[in-house]
Amino acid sequence: MTIEVSRGSAPIDRGWAWVVMVAVMLSTFLEMGLYKSFGIFFVEYIERFGSSATMTSVISGIYLAGYSVFALIMITFGLGRISCRQSVMVGGVSLALGYLLSSLATSIEIVILAQGIFTAIGSAFIHGPSIVILSKYFDKRRGLSNALAISFGSLGGLVLPILFHELVEIYNLNGALMITSSIILNCTFAGTLMRPIDQYKTLNKELLLDGTKNCHDQEKNKKVRNVEIKAVTHNSEKTVECGVSTEKITSKTNINAFSGSCISLTHIPESSISCDVTHDATADDVDESNCATKCGILSQIFDCTLFKNSMFLILLIGGCLGQVECALAHIFIPPYAKDRGVPDSQIPLIAGCVGIAEVIGRCLVSLLADAQFIERHVLMSVSLIITGIVTQFVHLYDNMWKLVMFASLYGVFSGVLIALYSPVCVDLLGADRMRKAYGISSSCVGIVIGASSPLFGFIRDLTGSYVLSFHVMGSCAMIGGGVLLLLPCAKRYEERKLAKNKIPQNTPLI
Repeated sequence: MTIEVSRGSAPIDRGWAWVVMVAVMLSTFLEMGLYKSFGIFFVEYIERFGSSATMTSVISGIYLAGYSVFALIMITFGLGRISCRQSVMVGGVSLALGYLLSSLATSIEIVILAQGIFTAIGSAFIHGPSIVILSKYFDKRRGLSNALAISFGSLGGLVLPILFHELVEIYNLNGALMITSSIILNCTFAGTLMRPIDQYKTLNKELLLDGTKNCHDQEKNKKVRNVEIKAVTHNSEKTVECGVSTEKITSKTNINAFSGSCISLTHIPESSISCDVTHDATADDVDESNCATKCGILSQIFDCTLFKNSMFLILLIGGCLGQVECALAHIFIPPYAKDRGVPDSQIPLIAGCVGIAEVIGRCLVSLLADAQFIERHVLMSVSLIITGIVTQFVHLYDNMWKLVMFASLYGVFSGVLIALYSPVCVDLLGADRMRKAYGISSSCVGIVIGASSPLFGFIRDLTGSYVLSFHVMGSCAMIGGGVLLLLPCAKRYEERKLAKNKIPQNTPLI
């Protein structure tokens, strides 16, 4: 009888994993759909409080900047202290609280505080941890699960704008915000279904201990000499695993420091003995702990050596410029449509076209990227350039159907950057540095687009139209796409620099 913790004991790609996927789809549908529906509330805030576009744009600016900061802290430190389930549940409450406070607001400043801060915290606590737990439950079908989760986020961008517009029409702005708060609270329910996968490991350890007792009883009945395990117990935990013949006996002890051997074995005739010591802390954990002690907590977040890598700098610059339009244009499309005289009842349809077009665009780009006919960075670059070109003709979109065409083209190409940014980071920088590279990029992107949102609102107030704002966003997208085309040159430069600085191995002395 062999008792061991195996990977198959947890429901990877089966069983409860599918329940977790449904929960992640629900939370993503609500969280991402809510963000993509902000343009509907943007129009209502201007009418309700009589605020300027600049002041109203501050809401999205603070939200995007706050989300980037809180998401980085949550992924880096938070998930080491609370589970993904707890994080998503707290995030759902925070999102609901932000919209509930907005429903009671008497000025735009209160809305800025409620939706700028509370919703940023809520989204940061929901989005990242949801994707993290999904990657733990899926291995072979990880691509499918992530694609479904992201697609449901885009689907939320199609359904929720129409729903929120109807709520505003029926219950006015305050009632719609209150009902929206209760709808978003379902993220907390979704979080309860995200059972930590570590629970299965705990159950397996209990089974191991029960199996160990059974092994001892069988040995006593057969009058076979027992294995005596002696350990000096202190504060830290280690697992000592010893096997007699084909049987494995697991004992959990507390060990702080070792003096000589931790195991004392009596003479066992005609038995083969194997002993393995499994440490709870990995080498990476020790390195990060030492790094934090010497260099501070920031060293765990920011890898300053990345800024010496030309490939990362190009990715960072191209990503920041591209996200200016990809993350903000859909917010300004509804108020632009209203300025063009489009009836209020038709504006949600225009906003919804962005969501459904994103689903189609991401599916198509996934197929092209997997087929490897076109390199990923080329797909990102071309999509940004096309998005920028489409936006430059914004002054021609003066009726409902032209705006639907604009929203559809924008949705198809704007989602490519987000879908392929992480894989391109892995391709160029490697999986080991991807986490910190993505963290730095997210922070920089959040700062850039957080500052850009009020700027575009100010341009609208200054010129009386959103046309110039869209021209600036489109120009940023085209420049960002052009910058990303320099990645092959940067890659060759880094390869030459690595070959030049490579130190030959010394021949060992005999």
